[in-house]
Formats: sequence, structure tokens, C-alpha cells
Amino acid sequence: MAATFTVNYNDDDLNDPAPADGVCETAIGNGQCTLRAAIDTANYTPNGPHTVQVPYLENDSYPVWAAGGIWITTNMTVRGTGAGKAVIEGDLFIESGMIKVGSRATVENLEFRPNTSSGSYVHGLYVNSLETATLNDITIIPHSSAAGLAVFDGKLICNRCEIRDGDYLGLRIFGSGGNNESFVTLNQSRITGNTNTSNHQGGGVRLQMGHLIIKDSLIDNNQGVSGGGIYSHQTGTSLHIINSTISQNKAMRDGGGIFAQGPIRLENATITQNAADYDDFEGGTGGGIYINDFTVVTAKNSIIHGNYLPCPTGVPLCLRDGRNCDDTQGGTIGIESLGWVMTGNDDNCPVTDLAGEPNYTSSAIPKLGPLTQLGGLHPVHPIIGEGSEADGGDPDGCTYHIDFTGNPVEVPLDYDQRGMSRPLDSDTNVFDGNSCDIGAYEAKCFGDDPDGDYVGSQCDVCPNTFDPLQEDGNSDGIGDACSDDLIFYDGFEI
Repeated sequence: MAATFTVNYNDDDLNDPAPADGVCETAIGNGQCTLRAAIDTANYTPNGPHTVQVPYLENDSYPVWAAGGIWITTNMTVRGTGAGKAVIEGDLFIESGMIKVGSRATVENLEFRPNTSSGSYVHGLYVNSLETATLNDITIIPHSSAAGLAVFDGKLICNRCEIRDGDYLGLRIFGSGGNNESFVTLNQSRITGNTNTSNHQGGGVRLQMGHLIIKDSLIDNNQGVSGGGIYSHQTGTSLHIINSTISQNKAMRDGGGIFAQGPIRLENATITQNAADYDDFEGGTGGGIYINDFTVVTAKNSIIHGNYLPCPTGVPLCLRDGRNCDDTQGGTIGIESLGWVMTGNDDNCPVTDLAGEPNYTSSAIPKLGPLTQLGGLHPVHPIIGEGSEADGGDPDGCTYHIDFTGNPVEVPLDYDQRGMSRPLDSDTNVFDGNSCDIGAYEAKCFGDDPDGDYVGSQCDVCPNTFDPLQEDGNSDGIGDACSDDLIFYDGFEI
């Protein structure tokens, strides 16, 4: 029967000398169960899948010291328990990944800090699984010249993962080629604040060999030489961004938001406030997206606007071509649109209309507010007024494209990046109520907003209480956030 092994000792990183006996301990009879011993025992004990529990330790952590990290070689769940996320910390001579997942396993509610100074290529987590591994509610802080999360010839679903504040790359996806490819999905995840200036390939994400879907997620404030937010390699890659925001990333050279060498598909994406050539030294371009030769970037219901290139010396204010997108062909490749794409007036970011649907490529400027926490897990750029993006998308509603083994289908996109219902009629045009808002955010209405939740008081279910997701469980028109504000005395409301 499936068993549970609970880690109870964190003074060392010893293994279990007899892992097949079903008892987690570092010496026969000592009762000391380290993280390594617990995973050893779960690997070798039959009749799984088993569970390894890692209790939260306030102001303390569990060490991974030995070279080679700890391998998970069979289906199991490794779960942090307690009041916070248990911290797994690398040190001494560790090489490669702290925890290496080579099977269909689940790792959840843990924080990884590979802050070793003596090892090399020290990843927080390293996934090399032919079956799909799952990460839930994981935090990784990259360090020491290696990606925080590395996926090599592996399959991974990452739910509510955060890779942040690293002094190197956040996520690396690569493979050995041929039929060995990596497949990664990020759901409700965030890659933020990572800096990689040691090479040219990405600050937040390096997609080197494999396929990546980013959904309901945020890639922000990362910094790199090329591809501040995301760097996609030329061959053997595909990138699909759905209902997600790429914002405030910086590249010393090309591609502040995305450096695109492989095919990219954008659906309800918001790409804004990214900067190329941010130090005004290397001569880069493509503030939002930089597109390499013959790369196809396809977009629908998406905003690629408000990105930045520095002005020429002596010019205090300018709108340089290439700030939103640019390419190796001098602005001739551009974006292939399936409709409802906003790029603004940028001659180096042409839009090719593939579907005969409207686009907004002249002087339309999206009315976006700053990155703000408005419900959900991560900040978004709210739509703050009536403009082309409000109810300006697909009049048949929001959908995204998924190809299941050669059978492409359109899937309804019923919520925005935060979890707000889509579509909502947010403007004064009564004839476009089913239209999708462009980008990752869905607005409800505009106007007077005393509670600062970017929902106008005339349609706010709690006009004086911050409730950006407008939750109303019993549909009585009074939001859940303010339903307790009513006071009754002897049956009368006061």
C-alpha cells in the first residue's frame, strides 16, 4: 500500500542505507529521516506511489549537499506541509539540479534556494521525465550560473510556480534533439526579477529546444543581453502565449520582451513596457519583440504596444520605429494577425492581415494602467478607459487555439489572466457586448471609482469596497466583499 515518509531531520544530507525496507532513516534504528533518505525510501519501496512530507521550519531549511543532487526515479509526491513553504537549500559541492525529477512525480508547496558557491550549473529543480511531471505552488530563487528550473528532454506542467529574484536565468527548456523534445506548460505562474547578463540567451526564459505554453501568467522585470523576458531558439521550438502579460523586461541588445527565432503564437497577450537597448550602448532594437529571419509570429486579440527604445543622443523625446517590434529584415517581417491586434504607429512593426478581421495599427493607443494587483495571483495592466481594446476584440468571444495531435480546435477563454469572467460589456456600445477585450485583462466598466479597483461605481457590485474580481456568489447584485456591510436590527436594515 502507498506509504507516507515524513522528513524529521535537517542537520545533514545523508541517504538511507537500506531504502527498500520501507523505513526512512540514515542508520538502522536511528529514526532520523532526512530529505534524501525519504526520497530514497520512496524510490525503492514497492506498492507506491508514495508521499514524502517536508514540514515547514521557521527560519531554517533542509540541505542538499552531495554532488548530483537528489533523484526522484519513480512516481511519488514530495509535498511541503505546515504554515509556510519548506525551504530546500543547496550548499557545498552540489552539481546539476538540487532535486532531479526523472519520472511522473508531483512536487508541491516548496521553496528552492540553490545558493551554492562551489558547484556549477546548480538548478533548483531539474526535470528529465518522459512522463509528465507536475509542480504546484513552487518558488525558486536561481543562483550560481544556472537556471532556477531546467527541463531537459522532459515533460512538465507548472501550476502557480514563481521563479524570482535570481542572479541568473529563470527557466531553461532544452533537449538533445531528434525525437527528444521538452514540453512545458506554465499555468498561473510568474517569472520575475531575474538577471542574466553572462550570455545572450534570455533573462526570464530560454526556450532552447522544446515547446512552451504560457497561460494566465506574468513574465516581468527580467533582464538579459538578448530576450529580456523570453529568448526562443531558432530550431526545434514553439512558444504559445495565452491570456498572459510580458512587461517591464529589459534587453541590453535586441528583444526587450521577446527575442523570437522560433514560431510564436499570441492569444490575448499583453506585451508592454519592455525595453531593448536599455543601456543605450549596444544598439539593440525590438523593444517588445525582436524577430529573426523567417520566424512567424502569429497574434490574435493581443496588444504589442507601449514598449521602448532609447532616443538618439540629444533627442529628449521620440517614438522610434522598432520600439514595439523589429526584425532582421529591417521591419518587413512583422506580425501575422488573425484579427484584433494593437501595435500602434510603428513602421518597423507591420501587421499582415491573415483573416480579414480588424486590427489597430495606426494611432490607436491602448489605455492601460500600471502593473497592479487586481485579484488573482499576479499583477496585470488594467484597461482604464474606453479605447480600441475595450470590447475591441473578437465579437464571437474569447478563444484560443490548441492542436491535439494534428486536430486543431478553438477552446473558449472564459476568464482573463486574473480569473475575471470573459467577455464583459465594458463600453457604451450596446452592440458589442459579446466582444472580447484585447489583451490579458477584461474590463467591466469605467467611470467614477472610489474604491480603486478599476471598476466604475455604476456597475460595481461593491462600489465602496475593493473587489476587482466582482464576485457575487448568490447573484443578488451585492458582491461577496461587501455583503457583510449591511446591518440589521429587529428585521430592519440600518
